[in-house]
Amino acid sequence: MNFSINIITNMTNPFIREMIVEWSKYNFYNPSNIQQIRNQIIRFNSHVRINNKPIYISELNDNNIVYILQFFNETGDILSLNCFQLKYGIHINFLIYYIIVSALPCRWKFEIKKNHTVVDVSILHWPLRNVSKHSQGCRSIYNDLIEQSYSKITPN
Repeated sequence: MNFSINIITNMTNPFIREMIVEWSKYNFYNPSNIQQIRNQIIRFNSHVRINNKPIYISELNDNNIVYILQFFNETGDILSLNCFQLKYGIHINFLIYYIIVSALPCRWKFEIKKNHTVVDVSILHWPLRNVSKHSQGCRSIYNDLIEQSYSKITPN
């Protein structure tokens, strides 16, 4: 969310400003446990920065490499470039790969190594899963937000 503050301060349209604030709250948060660390999205993540900017690598996005967990093997070690390329069938520049890996917060790497378990990547990060499943992405996100905010309220 930190990187969106720069955008928000220069925004004149209050509706767009509010949308960016809420989207940042919805999508980017400081993970507090191993599951949340594994579920972090690599692209535009304010915690994963190169030259103090969140990253977006189109090759990763085009090949459905979205989650932090996809850079680790079953024992919690970071995949070598060759293993990464074989596993996902992608060719990526070695410099880009190692820059991304080095940009991951040390605490996250430590937690993944310490608490390694095999996790099915297809069940991660429900908001994006809903967006990709439905052609009505905004509607499903809106419904998820409503459910998060009001699911605990019982009618009188």
